[in-house]
Formats: sequence, structure tokens, C-alpha cells
Amino acid sequence: MGRDSELQRVIQILSRRTKNNPVLIGEPGVGKTAIVEKLAHLVVDGDVPETLQGKRVVTLDMGAWLLAQNIVVSLKNVSKR
Repeated sequence: MGRDSELQRVIQILSRRTKNNPVLIGEPGVGKTAIVEKLAHLVVDGDVPETLQGKRVVTLDMGAWLLAQNIVVSLKNVSKR
């Protein structure tokens, strides 16, 4: 995969009791999604620390989220007119 060290760091962070929210940032195409997809496969296969077994992997597409927020704001502005 080429991102094994980053993946292991994400697993390490997720395994903590506190401060366990990794955030992957970077330019498009650098491998953020690949890291999360590999993590999801490892969770499904049970190839993660016990603290992560049976957990769900959730991603947030900030671009889509921001677009949705802009649409909501626009609709509120239209309804006020």
C-alpha cells in the first residue's frame, strides 16, 4: 500500500483511551482514502488491536458537508424573503 506507517499511526491513535480522534489531511490523491479503506478491511478481518475489533469506521467528506451547509443556508435565506 505504501502508507503502512501512517496506517499504523492511525491504529495507534484510535487505540488510545483519550485523544483518540485521528484526522487525515492532505492534497487530493495522496492516499488518505486508501488508509481509511485499509483500516476498514483490517477491522472487518479482526486484524486490529482488541480495542478496535467490532468497531465501525466512519469517514466525513468535508467538501460534501460544506456544500450541504451552503445549500441549507441558501434555502434559509430564500425562505426569509
